[in-house]
Amino acid sequence: MFARIQDPFSNNNDNNDRLFDQDIELQQASSFVKSSSDSSSSCASIVLENLNQYSERQQQQQRQQQQPPPPPPASASAPPPPIDQSFNIDDEDYYRGEENNGGLVLDELNLYEKFRRRWMWKQKQICLVLFGVFFIVWLIALISYSKGGSAFRNINKYTPEVGSNRTDLHTSRPSSIASNLENPVVIDGIDKKRKITLDELRTGRFYVHDVNVKLLDTDYDDEGVYLEQIAGQFVLRKNSNPNFKQVILEEAEFQYGDEILQVSGFELNHKLDKALISTDVIKEYRYSSFARYWIYDLNTKEIEPLYEQILKDNDNDNVGGNFKIIPGLSFAQWSPMANYVTFVLDNNVFVKKLSSNEVLQLTTDGSSNIFNGKSDWIYEEEVLGTDVAIWWAPDESGFVFLTLNDTNVPTYDLEFFVQQSDAKYPVIESLKYPKPGYNNPIPTLHSYNVIENKLEIISHLDSKLGDDFIVYDCAYIDNENVLIKETDRESNILDVRVYNPKNSNSKVVRTVDAVKEYNGWHEQVNAVTIIPPSETYSRSNYGYVDQVVIDGYPHLAYFAKIDDSSPYTILTSGDWEVLNDGIKFNAQTNKIFFLANKKSYLDHHLYSVNLDGQNLTSLTNDSQNGHYTVNYSPSGRYCVLNYKGPDLPIQKIVDLNHFSENYYEDSIAINNNIKAKLAQETFQIPKTKQHEVTVMDGTKDSLDLTVIEVLPENFDPNKKYPLLVSVYGGPGSQKLSLEYEVRLEQVICSSLDAIVIYIDPRGTGGRGWKFRSYANKNLGYWEPRDITDATKLYMESKSYIDTSKVAIWGWSYGGYTTLKTLEYDTGNVFKYGMAVAPVTDWTFYDSVYTERYMDKPLNNKQGYKQSSIKNIKNFANVKKFLIMHGTADDNVHFQNTLSLLDKFDTNSIENYDVHIFPDSNHSIYYNNANTIVFDKLYNWLKNAFEGKFQ
Repeated sequence: MFARIQDPFSNNNDNNDRLFDQDIELQQASSFVKSSSDSSSSCASIVLENLNQYSERQQQQQRQQQQPPPPPPASASAPPPPIDQSFNIDDEDYYRGEENNGGLVLDELNLYEKFRRRWMWKQKQICLVLFGVFFIVWLIALISYSKGGSAFRNINKYTPEVGSNRTDLHTSRPSSIASNLENPVVIDGIDKKRKITLDELRTGRFYVHDVNVKLLDTDYDDEGVYLEQIAGQFVLRKNSNPNFKQVILEEAEFQYGDEILQVSGFELNHKLDKALISTDVIKEYRYSSFARYWIYDLNTKEIEPLYEQILKDNDNDNVGGNFKIIPGLSFAQWSPMANYVTFVLDNNVFVKKLSSNEVLQLTTDGSSNIFNGKSDWIYEEEVLGTDVAIWWAPDESGFVFLTLNDTNVPTYDLEFFVQQSDAKYPVIESLKYPKPGYNNPIPTLHSYNVIENKLEIISHLDSKLGDDFIVYDCAYIDNENVLIKETDRESNILDVRVYNPKNSNSKVVRTVDAVKEYNGWHEQVNAVTIIPPSETYSRSNYGYVDQVVIDGYPHLAYFAKIDDSSPYTILTSGDWEVLNDGIKFNAQTNKIFFLANKKSYLDHHLYSVNLDGQNLTSLTNDSQNGHYTVNYSPSGRYCVLNYKGPDLPIQKIVDLNHFSENYYEDSIAINNNIKAKLAQETFQIPKTKQHEVTVMDGTKDSLDLTVIEVLPENFDPNKKYPLLVSVYGGPGSQKLSLEYEVRLEQVICSSLDAIVIYIDPRGTGGRGWKFRSYANKNLGYWEPRDITDATKLYMESKSYIDTSKVAIWGWSYGGYTTLKTLEYDTGNVFKYGMAVAPVTDWTFYDSVYTERYMDKPLNNKQGYKQSSIKNIKNFANVKKFLIMHGTADDNVHFQNTLSLLDKFDTNSIENYDVHIFPDSNHSIYYNNANTIVFDKLYNWLKNAFEGKFQ
């Protein structure tokens, strides 16, 4: 899977999308956008506090000047009192200038000095008056805004061109941001607002930060307990009691021995008496890292290492001596009842019993080829979406872990040229990376019985999937049954296996052939939702809710028994999709909560349905456009409900047992979007519209494609505008979204006075399997055709497009789509293109992702041939294009770009620019590279639109 990397210009902090990254060009907000966490105090309180402090200081200075000098100390040898340096700079220090520190009082100053002091005092009084006037004006504007006036109006309101919004009794979009400013503020005909620049974007002023809230599992009734970090403190809060506040760690650093350590991760157990702390984190790949782990006792306030490793001392002066280190672990995790901690060191599985501090090592064969309890590169990237491959039983009787044997997987060598400045040769990092048709890792599932200290291999004697099958999911349904989802290496056939650790029985209970049933494929989706027995609702067995395909759309089905081969009840159906993330069961209300695109494939709303399939209800108002994400408490009673757009994002913690329109509107937001609101008043934020275009589907039928159009705020239909088409196009992905965003495309729209459009071609997600399956065995065919045709139809209907200045761009799969479109179009529609980290030949990419859609190369020779960038001479008809890539890209290897450049040389193609980033991976970050890559994109496109490439 291409990198699902955090967008530096997007508001979405979630890592929930397991699809091929649709917005790869938008990298890690934490690194690119400067962190700008908002103070808990309001601006008004800060201003008042500063004014009071200023007045107090002036009065204190006057009193000091009227008092005689202090007497000398009684003893010359007595030490001076300690100086408090905690606040050694106050507001005046920035304009005070040099001071006479000779200890003279005012009466002893000369006339000139008296005059100078008096004049400075007058200046300070004038500044104070002016500051007070400014504050009063600001306060009036703030009050006006809070009352819903026009002082702060949202100018990025989403305005669909087709259809209209209506209001019903559901929860509507947050009313505090629902207003819309149609025209910019103008004084004497001059627009006061500034254009958005990349430098302004990097300040973070347009970004609405999500509060990182995790609702915790506890021994008590679910009260919506969550952990919050405030100014370095870790604080427990309760949604059921807004006044509850318990500081559990005073600051985000601690001392151990001679070391001062910074807290990077903090995970409480469900008893809320201990926490796992991680420090010294070193990132490995997308999800994996190494860190030192510690156990923090909340009662005693003591912190101790989770594990100390004893190493032999090879010093000749200390023969036979040993020493201890606190090693970096791949991860550490609590057991469900917090009596154990499992962790992985050197690719081996360990378990620590906390009551005795006994540590048991379960495997010893971990190496660069054997991965026990953790993912290798391909499983982390394409299968599990995490580096953790250990699954505990609820009663802590044991756990299952995965072993991956990569011995026969080919190695790809990543070269690093500059990270070691004194190295005369490149540093080589070997990566186990299977490509299409080559050996995949061989998986083995182990079951460990904690009570009996017994380890066994889970049998697969009845499997027909081959030795290199793929383990997509594993979960204990109850204490005696483990449900495992496995597919063949092409992800065509899914086996659902049930394993009983008590009697070692392992059997396949149902099989789904995605190719035969809906011409599709299998991929990592949300884990099954466990349904426990209930006397109240007459359930005697454990069951589960899983996603199934109903009439070509992914929906929810209830399996009443663990070994059922077919659903007991179909919970949802229709020509819309239940989304992979956001599914939860609430045992108290007997409801399933889930996200779906029932209103339109662009909308993501929260729904509930009874376990009998009745009473499907929209909790968020699906009569209005909205994009929501959700994170639930363990019981499903509370959730963090994230409204992501189209208006400014808002986060709220809500009680789903008492959810209603009035309750939601009265709930207090936990995030702060005031900075983004102020930016809307200061900058020209582009407007967004939606259009539909009709293309032919390759037969005699037509197909509607959605185009999202981004217009400059001062848009004039009588002018001519250059056009940028932003693309991704990967199978099952969605580039089009209703999320609020100000990023590179909005900068281009505002600063270059250009129009931007987004298009999702056939094969992308959200519209059912008929639309998605166009990509099956056929990557690179429909993407360029749909994007070219849709762009052409859009331009024909819009007289304000300058057809000589049309560009296309994308990153990762979007880079591939860009190059494939330029190849197909041959310069007729698209005159310019920009491709970052593109795939150019699918035989160069990883096996699991590629074979999922394309099969093995031997089985689909024609498909692989047409999918590569092959008609090289067609690029000669493009005015100019740009390619950029990082040399240490572990995902889309630099090999892709080098291979294409060789083909350009062979065919005498010279109308392109290329920029290489030494030692940067797929995110392109190393040594200021991320700043450069976006500056390059912007400036290159600016030159193109200004005609400098003619």
